[in-house]
Amino acid sequence: MSKNNVSGIDTDLDKRLKETESCYNFEKLNYKTGLLDETVDATYIIHLEGNGRYDNILNQLEEYKPTQTVYILLNKGFKCSKKGIKTPSADLTDCYLQIFKHAKKENLNNILILEDDFIFNDKIKDPFHIKNVNDFLTSKQGDNFIYILGAITWFLIPYNAYNYRPLCLSGTHSIIYSKAHRDDYLLNYPIRQVVTDWDVNYNINFTPRFIYYTPLCYQLCTNTENSIDSKFSNKYVAFASNMVRFLNYNIVYRILGLDKNPEPGFSILYFFAKLIFYLVVLALLYTPFILYYIYNNFDVIKAYALSVIREIRSRT
Repeated sequence: MSKNNVSGIDTDLDKRLKETESCYNFEKLNYKTGLLDETVDATYIIHLEGNGRYDNILNQLEEYKPTQTVYILLNKGFKCSKKGIKTPSADLTDCYLQIFKHAKKENLNNILILEDDFIFNDKIKDPFHIKNVNDFLTSKQGDNFIYILGAITWFLIPYNAYNYRPLCLSGTHSIIYSKAHRDDYLLNYPIRQVVTDWDVNYNINFTPRFIYYTPLCYQLCTNTENSIDSKFSNKYVAFASNMVRFLNYNIVYRILGLDKNPEPGFSILYFFAKLIFYLVVLALLYTPFILYYIYNNFDVIKAYALSVIREIRSRT
C-alpha cells in the first residue's frame, strides 16, 4: 500500500482519480440557508448525465434545501473513457471517491451525499428532527463515522432514543460522511474498499454506521443498471447475491409497493428491522431456560411426541 503524505490520498488511488476527473463537472448552487447548515458543510448530488433525473434534483431542491451549498456532480458515465472502470457499480464508486477528493480540497467537514433519485420526506423540515440530527452530529464531531438519513433496513440495534446502529441495510442514497471518515478512506483505500460496490462495501468494511430512527430520505426500489450489476467475482457468492436481489426486487419490494411509492413500505421495514432485534434478544434470553427444561424433561417430551406420531398414523 502506497500513501501520498502530501495529498493525504493513497498514491495509486490519487493517480486513478486524476485519470477520470475530466469525466466529471461540479455544478455549484448557493442558497440563503439550508436545513442542516449547523452541522453539514455541503451537499453533493451524484447525477448521471442523460438519465432523466436532473429535473427531480431541481424539484427536490426547490422544496428542500439541505445545506446552503450544494454541488451537483455531473457524471458523463461510459460516454467518457474511464480506464479500469467497466461496470455501473465501479462507475458509481468512482463518483463517490471524486466527491471525497473534492471535499478534501475544499476542506469541508461533514458532507451529505445524495444519489439523483433521492426523495426527501417532509419530516426533514420539522425542527424536531433537524435538532435531533444536529445534536447527534455535534456529539460525534471529529469521529470517523457515517450517518444515514434513509435506507432499506433489515436489522437495527438501538443506540439512543433517536438513533440506531444498522447491522445490515441496502441503499446509500442519503448519507452524511464525516471528515475523519473520508480522510481515512482516501488514505487507506486498499483496506477500506473491500469490494467494488459502494453499497455492499459499507456492509462489510466495519465503518461505524448510524441511522436516524425514521426515514428522512427515500429512494424507490426499481431495477437500475447498478442494482442488476453483478457485485462479486466468486460465482457462488455472486449467485447467492443475485438470488437475494431477485427476491427483494420481485417479491418484498413489490408487495410493499416500494417500486412506486416509498411509504408505507419504508416505515414497515424500519418497524420490522427494530422488532427483529428485540426478538433476537428474547430468544437469547430464553434459550438457556428452554434447553434446561428439555434436558430435565426429555423422557416426558419424547413419550408425548411418540404418542402424537402414533395418533397421526392411526388416523391415516
